[in-house]
Amino acid sequence: MKDGKEIAREIFERHSRMLVGVKGLDKKPWIYPLGKASEVNETFYWLCDKSTQLYGCLSINQDAQIFIEDGKTTVRLTGKAVFSEDEIIISECLKDEPEKDPSYQIAFFLKEARLTITDGQESTSYSLKTSDGVITGIEMKKDKEIRDRLAKIFNERAEKKVTDKEFQKFYDGALLVFGECAKKLWPSFNLMPLESALLYDTYDERESCQNQAAFALGNISVKQVEDLSYHLSEENIRKLKDN
Repeated sequence: MKDGKEIAREIFERHSRMLVGVKGLDKKPWIYPLGKASEVNETFYWLCDKSTQLYGCLSINQDAQIFIEDGKTTVRLTGKAVFSEDEIIISECLKDEPEKDPSYQIAFFLKEARLTITDGQESTSYSLKTSDGVITGIEMKKDKEIRDRLAKIFNERAEKKVTDKEFQKFYDGALLVFGECAKKLWPSFNLMPLESALLYDTYDERESCQNQAAFALGNISVKQVEDLSYHLSEENIRKLKDN
């Protein structure tokens, strides 16, 4: 089965123009045209002219959403813009957009990105967690049994007496990755049992463990309860941590 990154790549290859929504300098939402996505070192970048309002907006507020109309489907990629002036990255991007003036260009990718594809009433969402621009994450079917099983796992975690704290911090990072995906699918999903049980001393430690777990998990598709039980078993999480 294709993961979120493969799907994003196929869509981006079909489109040389797209739109990006940001919070403007006046604090209101604005839409700007955007060119082709260029893949450099497994990361998707877009060029941005440093003389434009778009650059000014993203410099103040990183939040961005890229829109694409792909046939009958609507594609949204949401995340936080991170800029790069690396000469190799700029050069590779300019190959896709040779008409751009290289003197004023800067490139950006979307960190903590999430891909959502909507076809009619049906939406498929991919949690594209990124710590270094490489897209990884969880794809979860919007299924009541999966939701209830995940909630049960979080409740069991809250009641657990922890002996191996270092492993538990890594395991909790994996639970947080699944929890983020669940909140996107079900906004009312309750993360409090998990939140109350976390062992992290600081938010930075929490974010670091979550990023490590997201990288180790890679791209996972959960379509039935058994998938969830398998991927979140302590045995499998320990194997991921040791590798």
